[in-house]
Amino acid sequence: MGEIADGLINGDFDFFSGEYLGEGGGFPRSNHGDLDTHRTPRGHNPLKGVRNYLQKRGILKKGDQRKLMEDYIGNNSLSNQELGEWISDDWDDFIKYCKKHI
Repeated sequence: MGEIADGLINGDFDFFSGEYLGEGGGFPRSNHGDLDTHRTPRGHNPLKGVRNYLQKRGILKKGDQRKLMEDYIGNNSLSNQELGEWISDDWDDFIKYCKKHI
């Protein structure tokens, strides 16, 4: 595939408009969540996506991953799934946080 196609799949580019969003997290994304065609994929697991991203950044232990997620959110009473959903909703800020703290 070409660079643009890889960027769309990786999430570097908005999959509706094609505009550059910054470094992606390994899955397609968009700033246009209000469009009717934007749906959460069936079987989407936000926690798995967060864990995959952190593993690529070198944080392999689940305990270390959870600590980083808790520190980012400022709440340690959420379940793992709730942490994943929270971070998924605020993905760009989480990426910026990780780049500063990893």
